[in-house]
Amino acid sequence: FSQQYIMGYYFPFSMEANINSVMYITNVAPTVCHELAHTKGFIFENDANMIGYLACIQSDDTFLQYCGYLSVLNYVNNDFYKSVNKSTYKKHVRISDRVADDNVFLTREDWQAVEKTAVVKTSTVKKVSNNFLNTNLKLNGVDEGIQQYNEVVNLLLDYYDGILY
Repeated sequence: FSQQYIMGYYFPFSMEANINSVMYITNVAPTVCHELAHTKGFIFENDANMIGYLACIQSDDTFLQYCGYLSVLNYVNNDFYKSVNKSTYKKHVRISDRVADDNVFLTREDWQAVEKTAVVKTSTVKKVSNNFLNTNLKLNGVDEGIQQYNEVVNLLLDYYDGILY
């Protein structure tokens, strides 16, 4: 899973939700919730992302809340970056170093272990994996393919505008 940059995977034929046991701890709770959402019939990736986010932020546990916010940080940050000019982006967005340290897929040490045992370069595996996932999603009726993961931002905007509840 790590070379493919996959945090989790839902296998619909056996209804199994699987997670990458090597990923950084801040990814675990939102990924578990995301994959379990698939087992409950929420097939679209943006919906599963939103459910993972909401499950975490509505927890009484502050660490789980933090993990939930981290789970959507890159999506929100990337959409903001695409929607404004670079000078505006630089003025408004400053992610603290501590948050950036927690907002990783794998630790440096874990990446080194993955690369050490890799038979094929990670960049090649990631490219092939992304193409496979994109094609798989499109063949299963998700016209946006892997871009659907990013659509969680629209759900967040609807949620905080009061449209989703």
